[in-house]
Amino acid sequence: MAALTAYDWPGNVRELQNVLAGVAVGAPARGRVGPEALPARVSRAVAETRPTLEAARRDFDRQFVREALSRAGGRRTYAARELGLTRQGLAKLVKRLDL
Repeated sequence: MAALTAYDWPGNVRELQNVLAGVAVGAPARGRVGPEALPARVSRAVAETRPTLEAARRDFDRQFVREALSRAGGRRTYAARELGLTRQGLAKLVKRLDL
């Protein structure tokens, strides 16, 4: 259901009807149909609107480190101390996060 609501439906109701008809034809009798039965363009809409846990964590880490560096005036030694890291550990984190 999330894939159906996330998709923009540029063809409006007619496109929705066609997609559902295609899914119904390929569905097992009295079976459940998952997002894999939808056309790729429709199921991709969910992936594009919902960030992965990895992406959300990376965004959080980037913001967290940026703020620590800002409070430390750009001095990595002080920012590392605030974050509970070594200076080298912070340098590796900055490199991994592309900051």
